[in-house]
Amino acid sequence: MKRRTLYLVLVSVIVVCSVSFFLLNRKDKEQKIYIFDQHHNITLNDVEESLKITPSKASNSVKINLAQTSMIKSIDHKALKYFKSLEKMFPESKDLDEHFKMIKKYLLSQFPLDEATFIFETYKSYLTCEVDISKNIDMKSINSFDPLEVIEALSNVQNLRRLKMGDDLADALFGAQVKSSEYSIRKAAILRDDSLYGNEKEEALQTLNNDMWGDESDDVGKNLSAYNLYQEKLNIYKKDIEELGSEEKSEMIRNFRKDFFSEDAVKNLEAVESRREEEKNRESLYNEKEKEIVDSQDLDDDAKIEKIEALQDEIFGDDADNFRARLKLRVQ
Repeated sequence: MKRRTLYLVLVSVIVVCSVSFFLLNRKDKEQKIYIFDQHHNITLNDVEESLKITPSKASNSVKINLAQTSMIKSIDHKALKYFKSLEKMFPESKDLDEHFKMIKKYLLSQFPLDEATFIFETYKSYLTCEVDISKNIDMKSINSFDPLEVIEALSNVQNLRRLKMGDDLADALFGAQVKSSEYSIRKAAILRDDSLYGNEKEEALQTLNNDMWGDESDDVGKNLSAYNLYQEKLNIYKKDIEELGSEEKSEMIRNFRKDFFSEDAVKNLEAVESRREEEKNRESLYNEKEKEIVDSQDLDDDAKIEKIEALQDEIFGDDADNFRARLKLRVQ
């Protein structure tokens, strides 16, 4: 069976999530219509596990989970990873029917009869639904750069899954991934909204965390590194920083750094930035003076080369040779 008929629509959706940074109008009522909010039983740990588990690692987990019971509660994001691994099996099958026959035979060799039958029927329901969605979904909506349109597409896909597979199975399989995608889109839209000041973004993010994660809202982002948290803080207060004078801007940034880094780390960051600024200024000065030499009508080419090399030695000193090496790389 051709692989492209088996690819999940969710893959396209997740890719879109990484680039959906345009503004989300949070005043719109649609913003409050979540696909998965705090009332759905999908935790931060579920999301984290769903992103970590590979199809190969999911296989044994599914065997353990499904061997315990034949009830729908045994299906979760681990099963989705396992189903993805089943999709890739038997690429030589000519159509979906043949693929299902081969999968059923394989499952019977791996599980007892009742468990194999349960897994197969669940997998068949899942894959039939995904193939149907891939044929009928409006890809323009999924690939939109408007966050509201992407969220609407995510919702439509998940609602169709619920219709075809039942709410419990659809949400158990896809809930963690869809909730992760939805949260990423909504959060990114807030961070990239250049019309908001920092306190407004902070409030919007807190509302989003409360709405989607409930009692776990304070734990959102706890696994992010100090550097990533610092960069996020800069995004939140971007408008405030841009409107400050030079001294006030430096002071605000330094205070943010103190929130996430040690005093020594802050000093090291400032030292690195100082060297970069100094290097930038030296190069700017060099470019200005080099242009004067190149444009000079009183010098021939040999004299220009000699004066340019002397200028490099004068401005960059011991680092002149490194600068000349960087210039060669730039023209290659």
